[in-house]
Amino acid sequence: MSPFTFVLALIGLIMYFIYKMASIGVNRNDAAYNPEETEMIQAMHKQLLKMEERVESLETLLVERTERENTPTFREVMKEQQRGGR
Repeated sequence: MSPFTFVLALIGLIMYFIYKMASIGVNRNDAAYNPEETEMIQAMHKQLLKMEERVESLETLLVERTERENTPTFREVMKEQQRGGR
């Protein structure tokens, strides 16, 4: 069996399993409405929104500090290393 055929068969098998797993999912009409799960998911969503705000604040602080100290950013360091032949 050629490597191409093997990879193609593997991709097909993975797609088949993904399809099967998605089709096994719970049908909304069959599942009982669970208000506790809904509240838990809403609380998680609220906490994730707060975390997103915190991350944005940290990014802002980091950018301001980098500009103030005039230190190179990680990307600038990596570009410089690539130019140096590393």
